[in-house]
Amino acid sequence: LESGDVSALHRLRSDEMWYFHTGGSLLIHAISSAGLLHTQRLGSDIERGDALQAQVAQGEWFGAELEAAGTYALMSCTVAPGFEFADFELARGADLAAQYPRHQELIERLARR
Repeated sequence: LESGDVSALHRLRSDEMWYFHTGGSLLIHAISSAGLLHTQRLGSDIERGDALQAQVAQGEWFGAELEAAGTYALMSCTVAPGFEFADFELARGADLAAQYPRHQELIERLARR
């Protein structure tokens, strides 16, 4: 991700692992089916709470953004079992905000319009 980019909110039918390679810290936000929000920090600054890898559970709505403006992050992802486009669902911001109104600000930031 480059400065100003986000990984838009989406969900998969499989678990996804994210691996940090270089750059600034990345925040991966996930909303469970119960509406609970959790954020994982992906990066190399272990003392600040970063992790070099993070897992997102299947079925969770998730997206990512850079922690700091003007930075970038290089990461890779794997999906198990394998990724199929039929198993990918891009969030509709208005629908997701209606379902999880307490996370509206995050949803507006990370959902495609």
